Order: sequence, then C-alpha cells, then structure tokens
Amino acid sequence: MIPLPYLGAGCVAGLGLAVLTSEFLPAPPKLTTALDRMRQTTAPQPTSDDRGLRMRFGAWLAERADGLPGLTVPVKDLAILNKPRELWFFDKIGSTVLVLLGVPYAMAMFYLIGFQLPPVLALVIAVVGAAVAWFGADYDLAARARKARREFDWALASYLDLVALRRLGDAAAADALQGAAELGEGWVFVRLREALHHARLERVPPWDGLRKLADEVGAGALRDVADIMSWSGSDGASVYTALRARTKALRVTLGNAQAEDAAAATVRLTMIGAFLALVLMILIGYPAFSRILST
Repeated sequence: MIPLPYLGAGCVAGLGLAVLTSEFLPAPPKLTTALDRMRQTTAPQPTSDDRGLRMRFGAWLAERADGLPGLTVPVKDLAILNKPRELWFFDKIGSTVLVLLGVPYAMAMFYLIGFQLPPVLALVIAVVGAAVAWFGADYDLAARARKARREFDWALASYLDLVALRRLGDAAAADALQGAAELGEGWVFVRLREALHHARLERVPPWDGLRKLADEVGAGALRDVADIMSWSGSDGASVYTALRARTKALRVTLGNAQAEDAAAATVRLTMIGAFLALVLMILIGYPAFSRILST
C-alpha cells in the first residue's frame, strides 16, 4: 500500500501538472464575453488582478530583463490589445521559470513514489518545456493581436462608410472624421475618438492623429484613410469615391482572409478525421493480422 504522504504528494503533483497543462489549452469561447465586447464603449483594459501582483512582478522583471539579447518587446501587438508590457514580461518569463521549476518538482514527486526518471530525460523535458513556454507566449500574443487587428479593420470599414457619407453631405474633412467617430460604438471607435482628441489637443490635423494610431497598432488600412483625408484637407478634393473604393477593397481583403481561415480549419478537421480513421483501422485489423502472423 502506498503511504499516505506519498499519495498526497502525488495528488499535488498531478494537480499542478493539470493546471500547467490547462494554461496551454485554448479556452472555450464565452458568448457573454463576446456580446459584452460588442456593446462596450471603452477600450479593453486589464482586469483588477492584472494590476496587482502580476503587474508588480512584471515591472520588476521588465527592469532587469529589458534590453537583453534576443528579447524584443512586441510593441504594436501590445498596443492593439491595450496590454501593458509588464504583463507581457510576466507571461513570458514567468511561464518559462515556472516550467523550469516544475520539472525538478515533478521529478521529486516521482522519486517519492518510487519511480525515478533518468536525469538526462528530465533535463531534456525541462529545456523543451521552457522553450515551448518562452516562444508560446509570443505566439499566443501574436495570434490574439492578429484577431484584434481583423476586428479593427472590420470596424474601420464601417467608419469609412460613415466618413464618406458625411463628406457627401459637404461636411469638412475634420468634422467628417470626428463626427463619424462619435457615431460608432465599441473599442475601435473609442481608440479612434481618443486619437482625434489627442490630435486636437496637440493642435495638429486629425489625419496626423490617425496616422499616429495606425503606426502605434500596426493598422495599415487606417494609414490609408489618413492619407486620403489629408488630400481632402490640403486641396479640397472630393474623396467620397476614394473612401468608398477603399472600403470595398478592405471588405474584399477581410472576406478573403476569412475564407482562407475557413479552408485551413477544414483541412485541420480533415486531417484529424483521417487520423482517427487510421487508428480505427489499426484497432480493427490488429487482431486479424496478429492471428495470421502467429499461425
């Protein structure tokens, strides 16, 4: 019979491994969260727990790890997600350190129950796990930033329609940009209003504020809008046709991107189905082949 302390240590180790594994699995989508994000009128902000211990520990890591060779802060991805860089340091370095410390802990738990792993295997697991955690943080951030930029572009297409309609009604370029931003809801329109507000406070043209936001979050379509409106503000040209053409091109690009994502998802599902079919064929055919080979 396994002693009770060893059994408790094994349960704790299993729980820790389960929690660690759950961090790398994609969370199921929540309909309420998606609806709240569609209705929200403020830009995404970090939650209260992010401003607590994680922020303080992330700031401590940022002071000591910033500027290290091979460590580049993805500024644009953090800007589009409105995520502080301290949280990125915490997620990237903290998860790596957690894996490096978790492997020796798991080895100790296995040793207590009488199962000893070779040190070389444990070292390989630790290195591979740390590498996955190190690069996985960047991959997860890039994936979420790519999704946010696509959402940004969809909202920008609606913003372009509103600006074009206001320009068609003989509104000035600055008034068209500001008025269209006031009509929309959601975090994208909030970011647009903030950029226009900062441009007004700095006494610069509104399209310069949009260019600054485009460079900050890496939105090329927004820079095109700023360029079109700057032409309108400089020589008084009518840009209704240009705005409508840019909106159409943007929606076509986004539609093609969605079609590519759907095709990729179909391919993945097909591969999974083929793998399951192969496993089923092996399970069904193994007894027959085993009996044939044994006779």
